[in-house]
Amino acid sequence: MLLTGIAMLVSDGNIHADSRTGQIPQFRLSETSSVWDALSGAIESERPLPLDSLGAEAAVYRHRVRNDIPASSQWCIGDTGGLALVFIDGNPTAVIDGEAGKHTFSLPAMEAGTTVEIFVARGNSLTGEIGKVEMTGSAGDAVELSGWRNFPVPDDYSFAASLTYSTDAPVEGPTYYRGNFNVTTPADTYLDLSTWGQGIVYVNGYRVGAFSKKEPTLSLSASSQRAGDNEIIVFDVIGPERPDVRGVVSPGAVGRLRAGLPCELTPDMIVAEGELTADGWKEVEFAFPVNTRYIAFEIDGADGVTSLAEVRIVGPGINRVSQERWKVAHASSETPEDGYAEDIFDMDESTRWKPAKKESMPQTVVIDMGSSFGVTGVQMLMPDSETGQKKRCRYRIYAL
Repeated sequence: MLLTGIAMLVSDGNIHADSRTGQIPQFRLSETSSVWDALSGAIESERPLPLDSLGAEAAVYRHRVRNDIPASSQWCIGDTGGLALVFIDGNPTAVIDGEAGKHTFSLPAMEAGTTVEIFVARGNSLTGEIGKVEMTGSAGDAVELSGWRNFPVPDDYSFAASLTYSTDAPVEGPTYYRGNFNVTTPADTYLDLSTWGQGIVYVNGYRVGAFSKKEPTLSLSASSQRAGDNEIIVFDVIGPERPDVRGVVSPGAVGRLRAGLPCELTPDMIVAEGELTADGWKEVEFAFPVNTRYIAFEIDGADGVTSLAEVRIVGPGINRVSQERWKVAHASSETPEDGYAEDIFDMDESTRWKPAKKESMPQTVVIDMGSSFGVTGVQMLMPDSETGQKKRCRYRIYAL
């Protein structure tokens, strides 16, 4: 996960960290350096080369169109395993989200000699493959496009630091942003990058980690900081709404899950709610599709002993999301003798997740699907009542 600009903090005064809480007031990165200005050392090949063979976390693949291409031609690229941005003569034209299973896109008419560039950043699946690029003509035949120039984008601080930054250069496409923040006493904190797109952060020469819209917070230890000025560089693929960063005490819902802490669910995360009864599978369609890695199931039963037998997560076209990499990111409680939280995706309808009776409602279990997917709904199964009474409960579904 990478990409977009680097900037330098410009402040009207000193910015100080609170030594007790680790909070750093918001600051802005205003120096930028475009990836396009740093491209050099092209490697020519018939097909775009995998990121692994280029020794990089991201790369730009450049192709010069040899013949005129009709309008709305359908292009298809191999499994990127991450994010890909398409540019025509330097203008952003399409976005391909490999993790959401999107690999086709339409491009406008182009004349011979037009330059097509595809920027690929490695995703959670760690494949970084772009494979072949095909174009489907009016006759329906797929034609592979050959003759590419590969430009690796190094994933290290030395490359980011070697670039030339400016405070007035126009920002277009993947960009680096560089800045500074000032602390009196270093303290453990979390960097809030909720206004940014997707990329990587470096602080004082060290790689802090990767961020995205779904995982917008990064842990920053006191040992990574120094009293006084601290340098920060952000490489953002998509581009920020505002190039602002701040240090916060809480990492947010996803950040807390990644740190092994209970999540904090908020109303803005709700994608569906209603009533669930023990009379077979219930299909729930979201009001709008979401792209997420984490789905939370919250149940609230009046008798305090409500449970779930199985859940399924559904993507576009009523396709079930593979459960191969699923794991429980958080469960508010469980009753080992009756059933663990992970039993809701063991594909066995006779097992169940049963929250502890002594715990208060609502009860929550959060599923980590392993990577982000396009999700349009869920299916849930409540087990039959052991007493013969018809069980029912309220439910809420959250997309984190």
